[in-house]
Amino acid sequence: MPTLDEVAKKYSATIVRKRGLDIISVPVECDGQIDIGFFRTERKSLGKVLPFLAREEFSPDLYTYGGQTESWLSLFGADEELCHALRTLLDGCATSIEWSGSRATARVSILRGSPDGDSTGGERFFANLAMIANRLETIYVIGRSNDMPQNAGSLGPAKVRKIMLTSIFIGTFSFLMAVHYAFRR
Repeated sequence: MPTLDEVAKKYSATIVRKRGLDIISVPVECDGQIDIGFFRTERKSLGKVLPFLAREEFSPDLYTYGGQTESWLSLFGADEELCHALRTLLDGCATSIEWSGSRATARVSILRGSPDGDSTGGERFFANLAMIANRLETIYVIGRSNDMPQNAGSLGPAKVRKIMLTSIFIGTFSFLMAVHYAFRR
């Protein structure tokens, strides 16, 4: 049976492993600045506190957030193949699926499982992720022909993650400088 890396290579996927999290990406033919995340949970309380993180339902038990997603909801919900592939991965080991520019990315926590944890050795996981990328390409072409917004400057999962990491770094640095200054006096 081929290894997970060999199966990933077959689908032109990249795998980044970080402390119990696999970030698996496949290319999407897209030249827009798209930043949209797909999830199985709604998280109403988070949306009340931070409205820009509110998740919109586009199909039963499938939610999305990112800038200007309301324009794309009807296209996502109308694509049954996309919805089926998203449900399969999000019910399996993926915690989220993100469409960020020219990449469709599945974030897989080892607490939920492994992409190669079934009898196919990861083939089913990568086939579904490739299906998602393929359907997103089609939706992007349709959206571009309908003059849909390309999410430039919007707050989606990738941009929120960058902001949070920068904030943590600046906060930690500021705290350490304050402690250093306090002990020098």
